[in-house]
Amino acid sequence: MFGIHDYGLFVLSAVLLNLAPGQDTLYILGRSIAQGRRIGVASALGVSAGTGRPYLRAMDSMKCMASGTMSSRRSRSGGKVSVSTFSRK
Repeated sequence: MFGIHDYGLFVLSAVLLNLAPGQDTLYILGRSIAQGRRIGVASALGVSAGTGRPYLRAMDSMKCMASGTMSSRRSRSGGKVSVSTFSRK
C-alpha cells in the first residue's frame, strides 16, 4: 500500500524541523549577544557569503543537467565527475 500513514505527524515534524535554528543561526546569535550588533551583522554577512557559493554552484549544476549539457569528461580524482566538468554550449 502506498501513501503516508501518519500525515499529521509528518506535517508536524516538517514544521518543527523548519522552525528549529541551525548552527549558523546559533553562531550569529551567540556572536551578537557576546560582542554586539556590529559583529553580529558581520557574522551574518560572512555566513551568507560562505553559503552563497555552494548554492550558486548547485543551481548551475542543476541548470546544466536540465539542459543536457553535462560533459562526459572525468576528473583525475578517482574518476568521479565533479561539478566543474559541466560544459556550457
